[in-house]
Amino acid sequence: MKLMAWREFTEPVWDQASRLWAGLRSRGLPHNDADVLIASHALHYDAVIVTGNVDHFRNTGARIEVWR
Repeated sequence: MKLMAWREFTEPVWDQASRLWAGLRSRGLPHNDADVLIASHALHYDAVIVTGNVDHFRNTGARIEVWR
């Protein structure tokens, strides 16, 4: 596995986060603002989210790897 170095939350990441947030909300899907930001960051930088909280990132389109 390749680790990703820190990447900034740039304007395109924030734009993607706002679109993702609005899309989830319009479909009535539960979401947490921080999780939307994390998912948008991962989508923008083509990264995988490694987490034990898979449900937090469902329906975001982000690639997820279960932490075990």
